[in-house]
Amino acid sequence: MNEQQINQKIIETLKSNGWKYIKYKELNKSPEDFILKEIFFEKLKQLNSDVELTEKDLQEALNKLLNGTRKEILKYLKDGVPVILEKYGYKKILKLIDYENIQNNLFIFSDEVIFK
Repeated sequence: MNEQQINQKIIETLKSNGWKYIKYKELNKSPEDFILKEIFFEKLKQLNSDVELTEKDLQEALNKLLNGTRKEILKYLKDGVPVILEKYGYKKILKLIDYENIQNNLFIFSDEVIFK
């Protein structure tokens, strides 16, 4: 089995388990980005649909993820990201992962992704 066949087998296996495959050229990201912002913001809104999130709220959640320590990032993934909501003026923990309804999450993978 060569490398291409192995890659294809991995792609087929992940897709059959509900993961979404996006070719690298279609990812709409720069090599510095490791979070797909458009998808991240869309899913953040969906997972926290009980409040209306502003662009500022979304950016604050993203900044906390990008600038947090390893310990903080793990806590955010487990418990959510605390954000002072611009529209409401109070702190809310925004869910990043729906652990109760796993099908509400989006699992994306690609191949040959370049990071700097």
